[in-house]
Amino acid sequence: MDNTQTLTDQYPQVKEMMAKKPIFWKNPDYGKSADLPFSKEEIFDAVARWDRFAPFIEAAFPETANMHGIIESPLIRLDKMKQLFNQDHQTAIAGSLFLKADSQLPISGSIKSRGGIYEV
Repeated sequence: MDNTQTLTDQYPQVKEMMAKKPIFWKNPDYGKSADLPFSKEEIFDAVARWDRFAPFIEAAFPETANMHGIIESPLIRLDKMKQLFNQDHQTAIAGSLFLKADSQLPISGSIKSRGGIYEV
């Protein structure tokens, strides 16, 4: 049995996707947060900590000045890629296509910027 057959046996909606049919998939784990190793309060605390440290980050790392010390990667609009995808797949993607450019994150140029800043 090939990998595609194994995949479609395990996940029947993949066949519909391969046939370019619209599908609806509902994440069976959506809303199940009881097993997370952290609480909602800890998430809010981390967000507040980032907000408190933003002025320091802006001062220490001038490359974050345009975002006021917030470490965030840019979204790059991919009009040409969308056009080529539409041509290659005889389809029409609604809306815009974007790339989240984590390679352009300030300080380290990596998604590890957010976690790595604790080491800095």
